[in-house]
Amino acid sequence: MSSPLRRRDVFLRIEPLVGYSPLAPIVGSRRYGRDAMRGTGHEVGRVQVGEIAAATVDALVYREYLDDHFLVPNTAKIVAADVNEPPWYRRIPGAVLYAEPGERLHIHVLNADPHECHSLHVHGVRYGIESDGAWPLGIGTRFGQRSDEIRPGQRWTYTFDVTEDTIGAWAFHDHVRMVQANVNRGLFGALIVRDPAAPRALDVPMFVHALQAPSTADSFESPTLRKATPKQTFEHTFTAPGTVAYHCKIHGPTMSGTVVVDPGAPAGDRAVEIRDNSFVPQNVSVRPGNKVVWTLAQNFDHIVIAPGGGALTYCLNGRAFVGNTPTIEADAGERLRWHVLNLDLGSVWHNFHPHSARWRLPAPPGGAADVHGLSPAEGFTADTVVPSAVRLPCELEELQCDPPADACRVRIKGDFLFHCHLEEHMMSGLAGLVRSRDWMWVDAKTAWSPDLRPLLYDGHDDLPWVDLVRCGHCSPDHHDPHRHARPHNPCCGLPDPAADHEHHDDHPHSHSGCDPKKCHHDHAHPEGQPSGRCCGHDHGHTRCCGHEPDAACEDCDRLGRHDHGSHHNHPGHDHPSPHPAVTAGLPADAIPDAMHLTTHRQDPSEPGTPTMSAMMMPGMPGHDPIDVCPLADVGYWELLPVDSHVLAVHAVLMHTGQVLFFAGSGNSVPNFNARLVKSVVWDYEDGTFYDPGCPFDVFCAGQTVLADGKVLVAGGTDKYDPFVGSRTAYLFDPTLRQWIRVDDMDEQRWYPTLVSMGDGRAVASSGISAPNEVFHPGHGWSKLPATTVLPLYPHLLLLQDGRLFYTGVQLGNATIEGRVINPLTGAEQTVSGLRDKANRDQGNSVLLPPAQAQRVMVIGGSGSPAATNHTDIIDLAGGPAGAKFQPGPDLAKARGLCNSVILPDRTVLITGGGLHGETRSDAVHLAEIYDPATNTIRSVAEAGVSRLYHSVALLLPDGRVITAGSNPDRGDDELRLELYHPPYLFQGPRPLLDSAPSEWHYGTTVEVSTPSAMTLRWAQLIRPMATTHSYETSQRLVDLPIVCRDACSITVDVTDNPNLAPPGWYMLSVVDDCGIPSSALWIRLDRPPVPPPPAPPPDHDHGGSHTHRPAFDIPGQPSGPKARARKTQQPKKT
Repeated sequence: MSSPLRRRDVFLRIEPLVGYSPLAPIVGSRRYGRDAMRGTGHEVGRVQVGEIAAATVDALVYREYLDDHFLVPNTAKIVAADVNEPPWYRRIPGAVLYAEPGERLHIHVLNADPHECHSLHVHGVRYGIESDGAWPLGIGTRFGQRSDEIRPGQRWTYTFDVTEDTIGAWAFHDHVRMVQANVNRGLFGALIVRDPAAPRALDVPMFVHALQAPSTADSFESPTLRKATPKQTFEHTFTAPGTVAYHCKIHGPTMSGTVVVDPGAPAGDRAVEIRDNSFVPQNVSVRPGNKVVWTLAQNFDHIVIAPGGGALTYCLNGRAFVGNTPTIEADAGERLRWHVLNLDLGSVWHNFHPHSARWRLPAPPGGAADVHGLSPAEGFTADTVVPSAVRLPCELEELQCDPPADACRVRIKGDFLFHCHLEEHMMSGLAGLVRSRDWMWVDAKTAWSPDLRPLLYDGHDDLPWVDLVRCGHCSPDHHDPHRHARPHNPCCGLPDPAADHEHHDDHPHSHSGCDPKKCHHDHAHPEGQPSGRCCGHDHGHTRCCGHEPDAACEDCDRLGRHDHGSHHNHPGHDHPSPHPAVTAGLPADAIPDAMHLTTHRQDPSEPGTPTMSAMMMPGMPGHDPIDVCPLADVGYWELLPVDSHVLAVHAVLMHTGQVLFFAGSGNSVPNFNARLVKSVVWDYEDGTFYDPGCPFDVFCAGQTVLADGKVLVAGGTDKYDPFVGSRTAYLFDPTLRQWIRVDDMDEQRWYPTLVSMGDGRAVASSGISAPNEVFHPGHGWSKLPATTVLPLYPHLLLLQDGRLFYTGVQLGNATIEGRVINPLTGAEQTVSGLRDKANRDQGNSVLLPPAQAQRVMVIGGSGSPAATNHTDIIDLAGGPAGAKFQPGPDLAKARGLCNSVILPDRTVLITGGGLHGETRSDAVHLAEIYDPATNTIRSVAEAGVSRLYHSVALLLPDGRVITAGSNPDRGDDELRLELYHPPYLFQGPRPLLDSAPSEWHYGTTVEVSTPSAMTLRWAQLIRPMATTHSYETSQRLVDLPIVCRDACSITVDVTDNPNLAPPGWYMLSVVDDCGIPSSALWIRLDRPPVPPPPAPPPDHDHGGSHTHRPAFDIPGQPSGPKARARKTQQPKKT
């Protein structure tokens, strides 16, 4: 007699998954919207925004819960090893169930779809007709439920017996009426019956399927409509019945409307006025075949867009294109157990092919296989082994067996495709990766000498760099591998600037054996320090093959490392290796006014299209190829698929990696009167937004980041027209994502500047003629001695001696000379030489990198009759005595209201602004890059979005730059986000940072773990930006001299001067010999002890503290009426 089956209850709920795109399950997350295969239109590794929208569907899923009330979801991953899998609430399929022989499953299904009936049909296991779920052949109850048609809000329990003969992977899906329609919306899953005798393995359920809405939504996008005579219009003809939602792409979904396409609607076309912040009427109805005509009726620019959705997409586990699809990460040699099922129920079959893998199935006999065909609803289970990441060359293979004492291990990876082998399916995104992880021993001698360069791995799922032009057909005008913005470095596998290759010829360029330690950059120890064992190598003083110059070089000859004799200086070679001086970019007369990326259709054989062809599915918009030829010189602008939610008047990068945008009332009187004040926290990596509220009107406040990472925001708007400033001050805590009130200032401030000081305090200056004050964390505000009253938003930069430098740039066209100010004593010293003083309104000021140089650049500025294109530079390394501004290189485009960002390759990006202030028609889209090393400016790619008044630009930890905001008229809020990819992201693989201590101290040395140690030129700290109104007081890059290195780490000197690097959080990055920076790690540089503030003098009117405390208790400070009536002056005893 057989043993009774064990009962197990399973709870599945059928749920809508609204707005799901298989190209970006979380719209805006940098983990999605990728294409590692870089198909047409995806050459930079990103899918176009229009494609994401076109593929979006309102999906349905079976979601498993752990209780009979359907309150506790099962949040475990579908594939534990899939590093790309979305969180449980944004994934397709929604559930995969596991069972073993001997179980009886009672699956309780609740239909939470409010619109349609559904059922559950499971393949492969044993059941009766009450559990078949196939409409209309099921059964019902006397209470009206049916097994084959579960109504919204009802449930049914299906019972299945799991026996030994059911071992395998079985699909389950909806089986009501048109089965394919709901399966194509995601209503499927799998029951995997495990074999108890099978060896341990990582389970990898893999679904090949289509995702498609029952009907494709209408979509359209107007050009930018601008105020003109005659009035500009846009029209669209609607053909299919349904409801089409649309909105303004510039101002976001808050400005929206709908078109109902109804055969019963009144005949004729419909007219809609586009007003500044609304569509009138907001809702219209038309018959199929009629059109709606939108007319710009007022002042603001608008783009009318209906994103559409529902296009057919072939998917693996709910996602398409490598980078979004599953990446199965495991150690080399691990066993993977694939459970592959085809849930594409259409007429097209698929197959499954993993690279460097094979399996044996019980039948038919005859050997191994690495491709398996899949008919609709078919599945199979097979085991494969994760292949080795790479086969090492002999010299490295020997090192693995007997690593020397100074060797270290680095992580490496190998990414192996698996895909459907129908070419059009693979190029439509039906492919994924198996990532093999491994370790490799290296030492200083062998780390970079082999011809084979394994892919280093830092544990992040970033797309690897791809040389897009290596086998392409770029014309010499666009891409010349012998001429770049900087001399190419042979240690990076690029042509040697000293070699005689002025013209194209047939000579090969073989630099694979070059020792990076011999690069022309100076890696030697600082003077006076030993050059021996400290870091385990000789810094390249010997030849590339590790022996003396006069020794025989059989190894070099064998490995082909002479390369014209220009690196070894061997006897008998005529060409020594002096390196030419660094030159900067193209000649000035070769730079056009507007270098920008072109996107156009062309024959694949034409120059500029060295790319694979991406297949577009029905209903998916086609996209022009991106011209990859200029990317390494000009970079690339990417419009993000999410908007900023608030007008980004102010922006702060916090040490959590998230960005705080705040606007307060955002230059809007209606918002101010309604007390509608806004802020938002944007998670750049995850693509999510969090609303922390906004406790007061922060519009036109000042901001700075304190030593503990909290954001100090002070001042703002108490009244409009005329403006009156605020005394209010708050901290924003990045970890809690909360606003925390602190003491009020003594003065009301509107357009003030806040500067973080080297002692951890923050100075507030200006704000409608307000005298200076200083904020002491934990103690509040104190008055400072009187100085010259500075104009609104004066550009103040902290110098290495603790004084502040007013650059002469401000808001309001004041002509006060630049000056160095001691805010603690009131002493001042003016500097001269700044040109166009009356045209520096909302120009830009930047402390040029590295901060140790103490050179300041003033960039552009507005005024009458137009903005200036002048830049001026002053060297303050010796103090202000005798220092004066000197002319710098001119901008290609005159601009005010511009922003500058220090890039980690130690150049400065200049972006945004306009020729005539806030006038939209002559906004400057061209970006430019200044190189302090060569004192040159070059034009780079053009942005797609105008950035004028109330716009910001911000460096992100991955080395990209986000631009946001623009508010040329009240209420005209630009919400689009645009991301700049600088040229260095297209110039070669990036160096990697493994780890570093999170807490650093002044005047110490710190060891940083990096597998790229032997190729590094620089290490540095970059202070995160806190910016508004074209100024940022704390932006700086501080050099970290590399004093020692071995194969896997560098040791750096940390400055002992807190004025050079004020205490707080910094982004640590490294730059290799090709000028390519790493992504950053966050570290905190501690502040020195701060003495308590002096006791207040008896006369409040002569400085010291004040009594403007908020009328409530502050956590952590003395409470009660008496405490609020006095100022705490001493820190707590510890």
